[in-house]
Amino acid sequence: MTPPTNLRALSSGFESLDSILEGPQWGDTVVFHLSSPEEYYPFLELVSNFLKAQNIPLHYFAFSEKSVSFVTGLPRLIIHNLSCIQNLERLSEELSQVFAQNDSATFYIFDNVSELIRIASAEKELVILLQKISTELAERQAAAYVALERNLLSNATVAQIRDAVPVFLDIQSVDNALYFQPIKVQGRYSVHMFKRYRILEGDVQPESALDFEDYARTLEKKSKEFLELYAQKRDVEKDLKKKVFELSLSTISPPLCSAR
Repeated sequence: MTPPTNLRALSSGFESLDSILEGPQWGDTVVFHLSSPEEYYPFLELVSNFLKAQNIPLHYFAFSEKSVSFVTGLPRLIIHNLSCIQNLERLSEELSQVFAQNDSATFYIFDNVSELIRIASAEKELVILLQKISTELAERQAAAYVALERNLLSNATVAQIRDAVPVFLDIQSVDNALYFQPIKVQGRYSVHMFKRYRILEGDVQPESALDFEDYARTLEKKSKEFLELYAQKRDVEKDLKKKVFELSLSTISPPLCSAR
C-alpha cells in the first residue's frame, strides 16, 4: 500500500529515542518487552503528549480492568475495554473493526498482550494475532505500541513475535534506572542503533559511555577520599610525634647535685 502523502510526521515524544530508532514511523508496530507496567508508562506518557499536541487520534486497548485505570491520566485517550472477551478470534474481530473505523495517521496503544495467553489455546495464537495487527496497521499507515511482559511466554514465542513486528525493544529497570535496547528495527540501521541505552534526566546515553563516566566519577571520588585520608594520617603522625617528644621531656631525670 502506498503511504498517503499528507501524513504528519510521527514521534515518540522523545527526540533522542527518535534519533536512535529513526522513528517510530507510520506503519510501525513497536513491541516493548518489559517486566512491569511501570516500565511502559514513561514511553506512553511521552508519545501521548506528542499526539495531543499534533491532534493525532490515540486509542488504547485494555485487556483487563486494572489496566483501564492505569492509563486514565494520559491525555485525549479513547479507551476500548476488551477485558470481557473470552477468545482471541472475537478479540481480533473487535480490533479490526476499530482499525476500519479510523483513518491512517491513527495511533494505538495495546495493553500487555502476554496476558491474552489466558484465552488462547496455544502461544502460537498470540504470534498470529501480532502478525495480523502488524500487517493491518502497516497497510493502513497507522502505528502502535504493544506491551509484552517478560517470562509469561516461552523464548521461542517471544522470538516469533519479534520476527512478526517491525520494531522490538527490550526494556529493563536496574537500580531504579530505566534501560532500553533495540533488538529489531526493520528497514533501518545505524552503528549506534542496537546498543543498550539508559534514560537519564530527559536524555538517553549509551551504556558504554555511562560505564566510562561512572568509572571517571568513581575514580575522582576515591582520589579525593584517599587525599583526605592521607592528610588525616599526616596530621595524626605529627600529633603523635609531638606527644612522644613531650613525654620524653617529662621523663628525663633531673641532674644529680654534686656531693659536698
